[in-house]
Amino acid sequence: MSVPSGPSRRTYVVDASYQMPASDKANVMYIFDVVALERLISMLPPEDRAEMLSYFQYGDPASEDGPPKLVHFDDPDLQAVLEEVWVPYWYTMPTEALYRDSEIPGRQLALARMQAGR
Repeated sequence: MSVPSGPSRRTYVVDASYQMPASDKANVMYIFDVVALERLISMLPPEDRAEMLSYFQYGDPASEDGPPKLVHFDDPDLQAVLEEVWVPYWYTMPTEALYRDSEIPGRQLALARMQAGR
């Protein structure tokens, strides 16, 4: 899923006071970086935050696919943070997956961190 994001989609100042409630953090899927997700959400207008969070949380247990996963922003600042959000996903994949192209973000960042020993 891709979200177009021009200036109207993001705030120009990160809301440093934003903190994701503990109950929301607990519902974020384990394949995502919660700290990076909180930073990403803080960059959005308050009216967009709940929807954005839903892309990264466990969905309806009856649904096999879960919620749609966000993989792209047109805004490079938002995309850079989204890359960080996805890094843990890559740690669940076989190492050889890090060397194949993918539309899923965070691959190159995960590869660089792995090669740096982090």
